[in-house]
Amino acid sequence: ATGFDEPLVFPVHNVQTSEDTERCDDYHDIDQLLKRVESTLTRTGRVLDIHSEPTLGIPETVLSKNPNTGEITYNPKLKIIPLEEGGQMPQYVTWDGQLVAAFNLVNLIMDQFYALSETCKTAFEPDKVGNQISGTALRMLMSSPLKKVKRLKTQYDPQLKKAIRAISYLDVAHSVQGAVKLDSISTTWQDGLPKDFTEECKNYVSLKMAGLVTTRRATEALFGLEGDELEAEAGNLDEQNVAEGGM
Repeated sequence: ATGFDEPLVFPVHNVQTSEDTERCDDYHDIDQLLKRVESTLTRTGRVLDIHSEPTLGIPETVLSKNPNTGEITYNPKLKIIPLEEGGQMPQYVTWDGQLVAAFNLVNLIMDQFYALSETCKTAFEPDKVGNQISGTALRMLMSSPLKKVKRLKTQYDPQLKKAIRAISYLDVAHSVQGAVKLDSISTTWQDGLPKDFTEECKNYVSLKMAGLVTTRRATEALFGLEGDELEAEAGNLDEQNVAEGGM
């Protein structure tokens, strides 16, 4: 007997059935795309390596022929290359590898990667967004991953509440000091994005003026206060508001 009327296992189900031995693989859909990007970048790198040491084209006048073997050689240490009148100037022999097409392919594959993985470029390259972007604009750019996280939240949230409730019942059953049964549990999930404090202040001021939130709720959300510290700060603000209103 555990002292709890339900099993103490709280499974978080995903999209596959219990008959499968393996769970859902988040990388299955994008694995081939990543392999193609790796292959394209590897081949492009080989072309760049070749052209980092290009071949030198020189006139025949700087070549010497061995009379015994007939082998034609060139001395790369020559400081001066003599040219006949109208002779060809030395030049590096290069080849246009059409690398623009390769990079365009990589960009196209990455667009497909963002679509299938439900992420976005902003999640991987936040520095390119800039520091002056508002919190609302950032959340709009991050809409795809936020929707994915929201679906995960709906899977974890009820099971997490059941687990917390079970722990409270077990604590009471085993006479843990200060234990109480928690039947009404609420959870708040953070999206992990940086807060735009100025924008949030403006929003809560508008809500407070419209009578839609209390001073306590606004203080809790803006400053992250809890417990006695929250109650004390909310009380001080209420007293201040009353005093200012009386003046």
